[in-house]
Amino acid sequence: NAETLDRDTLRTCARAMRQHPRFDQAQRRFAGNMLEAFENHQPLNRLLRGENELAFLAFVLSLHHGRDSTDPESGATYSRVIELFGLLKLGSPTLVKALLALTRLRGQLQIEPVIGSRTKLLIPTEKLLNTLQVWLHANLGAVELIVPLPETATELAARPEMLYQIFSYAVSAYVHNQFFLSEDFPPVRAFMARNHGYLILMALIASAERTPDGRVIASTPSAELARRLSVSRGTVRNMLNQAQHHGWVASISRGSYEVQLSPEFAELCNDWMSMELTWMGGVAGTAWE
Repeated sequence: NAETLDRDTLRTCARAMRQHPRFDQAQRRFAGNMLEAFENHQPLNRLLRGENELAFLAFVLSLHHGRDSTDPESGATYSRVIELFGLLKLGSPTLVKALLALTRLRGQLQIEPVIGSRTKLLIPTEKLLNTLQVWLHANLGAVELIVPLPETATELAARPEMLYQIFSYAVSAYVHNQFFLSEDFPPVRAFMARNHGYLILMALIASAERTPDGRVIASTPSAELARRLSVSRGTVRNMLNQAQHHGWVASISRGSYEVQLSPEFAELCNDWMSMELTWMGGVAGTAWE
């Protein structure tokens, strides 16, 4: 229950998830699926560039899903999204206005005036739902390796109601418990706070290998990522340099073909991925019920 979230139980389940014999395969598939989804679906790449975009969409979907059928003015509105951003200290009204303008321009949200009222509702379009279903399928495609799901990842992701429920659970946990999945992992938050930082982190996780001498080596060729994901080479280089400055990355070769992760950062990524997989597996099962 997102309103009575038990962090200790969730963390215990996540630690147990790490012991699953297919955990490493699942986290690699998660990262690989995300990279493939963002590469092959440009609307997704443009839609989810950072935490602010994800929070904005989560608030809209949650408010729209929770509307009262007897109250035509209930649902997602500009002012209600601003209120949530302010409550959770995520950004200013100017930021929300910019995000709204972008999603409207891209045809992902439409405005629906309420008859007899000054209220204007924000309505998710089929185009938005189709794009987010790509993201959800990439996510569940990894989860199903280690968590029994009621249907296949493809079948679950095709259900719009599943999207609404999953985002609503996340927002409820945030509002009622100030919980978010990366709260125990500041380095992960630092990656996600940067435009395209999430994709660079996914590239590190997808390619990380432990050498016979115990080092953890990943590969994020800046030229290749720029080509595949519409990420500038400078963005990759700056994010990795920031990571090295903080000690998360020990060394970076020319062109970032070889990136040595610190043992602590590699472990932290494993812990974060186990939390992601545990959370999504749980909420997907609950949302289906």
